[in-house]
Amino acid sequence: LPLWDSDVEAESVKMVPGGSALNQGRHLHALGMAVRFVGAVGKDAMGQSLLEQISGQGFPTDTIKMFSNLPSSVCIVLSGPADRAFVSCYSTTDAFTTRDLREQAKLLEGCTHFHLGGYFNMKGLQTHEFTEFVRSCR
Repeated sequence: LPLWDSDVEAESVKMVPGGSALNQGRHLHALGMAVRFVGAVGKDAMGQSLLEQISGQGFPTDTIKMFSNLPSSVCIVLSGPADRAFVSCYSTTDAFTTRDLREQAKLLEGCTHFHLGGYFNMKGLQTHEFTEFVRSCR
């Protein structure tokens, strides 16, 4: 990794969709499982790229909310030979709330598993309302 005021050449740079919940959903979908994914992106190039990549894999995107006033949440991963570092923007992740989940509540009917990835980075879900929502999923 570069030191401040220096440059390190990279062999390649990859931009891939991800995040704990999206990765889990995409893997289960690839195995033939029915997946209902709820998330959010911004109305920007990063959000559009994510939607195009995952829809191109046949992954459902109809329940991904688009925030028109926010940039998409993004995590830049800097990988070194022995460790890694992250630079993150949590804009749409923070803005996603229990109300957004409730708008998609019908999707949860009949679900046998509810996976929430990145909870500690989702300030909009760190509420009593979300706790009650999770209790209602039982």
